[in-house]
Amino acid sequence: MTVLEEKRDTLDFESRVREVFVAYTNIICPFVITLEVIDNEYPIEIFNEIRSIFFHLSVFMKSEDFSAKESELIKAEGHLKRAHLDCYKYLSHSYLEYHRDFVKIYAHYDLRAVEDGQFIIDLSDLRKAAIEKYEYAKNAEAQRVEVDKLYFLFEESYNACRKLYIRIRDSEHKCQRLRKKHKVITTVNWVIGAIGVAGTIFGIITFFL
Repeated sequence: MTVLEEKRDTLDFESRVREVFVAYTNIICPFVITLEVIDNEYPIEIFNEIRSIFFHLSVFMKSEDFSAKESELIKAEGHLKRAHLDCYKYLSHSYLEYHRDFVKIYAHYDLRAVEDGQFIIDLSDLRKAAIEKYEYAKNAEAQRVEVDKLYFLFEESYNACRKLYIRIRDSEHKCQRLRKKHKVITTVNWVIGAIGVAGTIFGIITFFL
């Protein structure tokens, strides 16, 4: 290998290592933070992939052999992609769970009153699209399709599930107001009913006195 070729390869290594760090900082870390906020946990699969990324980078840094460095860098890049894939998987699931929890909370409230019914229509359409994408990706995973194809499918799943999540978050304050209003009306009706019962009892007692 000539000095010029060695310099070019060194620059290529530096660029690729920089790309790994940038992707980890700008993509993986924000995904992990979102998972921790929503689920209050750090998935062990993602943690293991991140640990493997930096293990191979450390071996890469210590090695002086070109072939060995190339091999370790390829492994680090592979673990980065799998970490990204796992983030798509876990966030898809977390966003769908967020929707399920939301539905349980508001099961006894008429959400057609929110945004003149548009919210519940959007929620139904987005949920259907999200579940279809997620199930398709999970079926592909069960069939052990290649990683690149799986990455694409779970990226689509993530995007669909995130749209559902964002739609809920954007209108959640309106749903909360609906719930508070419903509680106030229920309380008022209960008080009126209690007063009516008390009046009836008082009338009966007065009649017999």
